[in-house]
Amino acid sequence: MATTDVGQLEIHVIGAGKGESIILRLPSGEWGVVDCYAASLQDRLSNPTLQFLLNRNVKHLAFLCMTHPHDDHYRGMSHLLEDFEVSYFWRPSVMSQQRLEWICESARIDAGTSDFEHFIESADELRNIFKLVKSNRNKSGEPLIPRAATTGTQLFPVPINSDAVFQIWALAPSTR
Repeated sequence: MATTDVGQLEIHVIGAGKGESIILRLPSGEWGVVDCYAASLQDRLSNPTLQFLLNRNVKHLAFLCMTHPHDDHYRGMSHLLEDFEVSYFWRPSVMSQQRLEWICESARIDAGTSDFEHFIESADELRNIFKLVKSNRNKSGEPLIPRAATTGTQLFPVPINSDAVFQIWALAPSTR
């Protein structure tokens, strides 16, 4: 990335509190999203992150990041995977694919005994996100592989370039 191509970094925080989403417009002009929350999965208008990006005619996300599997950080993320081409998906480093599947199934079981439709829907959303990630392709036509955001690793740009003017590093908890 040449220095002359660098613009400003824009950070947009939507829904601070319950259901926070951080939308980044990178100095290169690309967009990225950290977390997402939609009050209703059926009403796409209830997804402020989706609406924000659509209103700006965004077609591609350089990355989509789920910081951790609480529903106020991933509910509605499937909308983003359905509507935008995503180059990279970052998942929590402390959780394997199998662990996330277990969380989905446990949430469904707990919700079923408690009659909380919201929890069942959220568990199904988490499972759907990972199904969509597996079926998506990035700009190069390669499979969209969930990449663990491991502490102290550079995540962006890809390919990793320690001389890049703009970099994103993971500061996630370790797997220990």
